[in-house]
Amino acid sequence: MKNVIKLLSKASEGRMAAQVFASFARVSAAALGCGMREAEYLEEAKRLTAKDLTLFGDALAHLVEAMEAEPYTDLLGTIYMEVLGKHASFGGEFHTPAEICELMSSMVMHEPIPMDHHGLIHIAEPACGAGAQILALGKRMADRKSILRVQAIDISAVACDLCFINTTLWGIPTVVIHGNALSCETWSAWANFPMIQVAPITSKRLMTMSKGHPTKPTATAQLSLL
Repeated sequence: MKNVIKLLSKASEGRMAAQVFASFARVSAAALGCGMREAEYLEEAKRLTAKDLTLFGDALAHLVEAMEAEPYTDLLGTIYMEVLGKHASFGGEFHTPAEICELMSSMVMHEPIPMDHHGLIHIAEPACGAGAQILALGKRMADRKSILRVQAIDISAVACDLCFINTTLWGIPTVVIHGNALSCETWSAWANFPMIQVAPITSKRLMTMSKGHPTKPTATAQLSLL
């Protein structure tokens, strides 16, 4: 993780560290979006230099290496909290410890595991953050991740990007929604690659509506995401 933070700090010239991290999260999530988020990538890239994009690519490579060494661990969330520092609590953002996430997943995913008539397990995470709780569920269901259908929501766009990255890299079928779970407002939505693989029709509809941009609220409301 230190290598990731070190690389991102080199791209922080004239900008706050939190802004650089948010940009890194958006570029990385868009790059993992299978073309679905191409417009977002290009829009963010306009604000960056070639050096920034190279540093972001190197940081993502180091992140993947670190993740391989610590399976299903929310390293992104940890880095994010470190970048925000004392300002994190001001925005109501807190990192849930992995031990708590694993305890909660063991309570939810007890045998017999509740499934629908198609043999699928539906999970709704109304305040997903970087996806630590989802990763704990994925770890518990590592040999059966393909039957998971996760709907992850967060009011923070940065958190949504982090959750998209985490769930994509760990192969957990997820639709990430930038929205307010309390007011039921939605501003954008993305299906990650694992979701595209197991639910191609729904994911194709989502991609067709988005055309490389975040899905509009009216379009999101029309979808049966899971």
